[in-house]
Amino acid sequence: MSPRTSKPAEPSLAALGALLDRSLVQIANAARDARTFDRETIRTVSDVWDNNTFPLFRAATGRIARSRERRAHAALEWMARLRPMRWDWMVEQSAIAGHRIDTLVQPSPMLFDKPYRDYRGTVRPAYSQ
Repeated sequence: MSPRTSKPAEPSLAALGALLDRSLVQIANAARDARTFDRETIRTVSDVWDNNTFPLFRAATGRIARSRERRAHAALEWMARLRPMRWDWMVEQSAIAGHRIDTLVQPSPMLFDKPYRDYRGTVRPAYSQ
């Protein structure tokens, strides 16, 4: 439930929070034992949240439910198109947490060989590996 209203949490914001929860579980599992420390998993999952924590908290602290949902949806869309294969990870992890991101955000048809606008409208350079 939302703390300010009696309505259930917004789907996009709940899914975004569930992705963060799943990320923490993945990092904890990867770092549980020094003998099986999985640096690549930690790096990959941490990379998801690099530049995505601000949109999460911006969405979560919105004054109006509609604004929170809109911001969370924009954050999910931006997160999904930021890197190739990110959408697949988001769908898989949200499904484990009981959410259907594939119904909220579609895979981006955007090609990563040209500049694009992020969730704030700022022009970003093309993706390169």
